[in-house]
Amino acid sequence: MFTTHSPFITITGQISSCPWNVEHKLVRIGIQGQDIPERELPNSNFVFLINVSGSMGDEDKLGLLKAGMHRFVDQMSPEDFLSIVVYAGRTEVHFTSTSGNCRSTIRVSKSVQSMFIFSSGVTEE
Repeated sequence: MFTTHSPFITITGQISSCPWNVEHKLVRIGIQGQDIPERELPNSNFVFLINVSGSMGDEDKLGLLKAGMHRFVDQMSPEDFLSIVVYAGRTEVHFTSTSGNCRSTIRVSKSVQSMFIFSSGVTEE
């Protein structure tokens, strides 16, 4: 195991044997940025690029992302902005830059809800 510190970031790592192939090794890397008190966080412009292809259709993939997105939106400050771009054979802006002041609008947006259905009708061109 190793740990490296700097004023802005800490990196930890660990190398272990691979249980399914003795000729391989597994590497676990942890990165921790500087801890900034919530009241000191700068305004942010979040842009999510989300894979909504058929391979992401399982409930433990896009469903989990959807739940996490709702939690994320709840934690946005009024000065933050959120945009969402989805891709599945093509890219599409699904949600243009919207203020954290509009949490309820983001949460119930047809655009945000439909991005999780987007993959069902898209084929590679």
